[in-house]
Amino acid sequence: MGQTDDKGVCARIRQCNPARRTRKGRLFGPPRSGAGLVCLQTGKTDNEVNRLSREKIQEVIVVEGRDDLLAVRRAVDAQVIVTQGLGISPETMAVIGRAQERCGVIVFTDPDGPGERIRRWVTEAVPGAKHAFLPAALAKKDGKVGIEHASSQAIREALAQVRSPGTQREMYNRDDLRLWGIDGVPGAGQRREALGERLGIGRTNAKQFLQRVNHFGLSRSEIEQALDAIDGRER
Repeated sequence: MGQTDDKGVCARIRQCNPARRTRKGRLFGPPRSGAGLVCLQTGKTDNEVNRLSREKIQEVIVVEGRDDLLAVRRAVDAQVIVTQGLGISPETMAVIGRAQERCGVIVFTDPDGPGERIRRWVTEAVPGAKHAFLPAALAKKDGKVGIEHASSQAIREALAQVRSPGTQREMYNRDDLRLWGIDGVPGAGQRREALGERLGIGRTNAKQFLQRVNHFGLSRSEIEQALDAIDGRER
């Protein structure tokens, strides 16, 4: 019968079923037809267990394409709307609007030019939408950029830094950008990119950066702390 241990019958299964796999401490046996491996402790398939272990996102996430949808669903448990890239239709925009009214939406487009255009369109059409930004460096593969190429961990981290529209507007101007060294000075672009990623508002030009810090209502102290971190200073 084989040895037993603190898991009782599981020790015998290990001897008679050497092909079993473990996932996060769970024991999986032969698959149900077309359903994946079955957890011998819970009766659930590995796909079901993976779904249960993902974080639940209340809002509906807006992405560009089907591959982005699959990447997001591998990372989190959420409803997803696909814009079909730049071909977003009035009908799809209306669906996004209804989702915002029902439970809120998070715009999560690719960190590139077309992704920024889609983000701007949704922002204008759907007031109050939240935004998540993925650094381009974490979304690259074979010279291509997109959410679909990011790891599940990178996607979860981006969604954990979701930004909501702030209640205050036009707090900052171009003088602030120059003061922070992110506009009109040597190395401004590189510094602005690092600051945008640190603040979780994405890669932008100077005008977009100013729009975002005002739109999301970022506090001066939050921005200055991020600058200190970039410069290696401690407050």
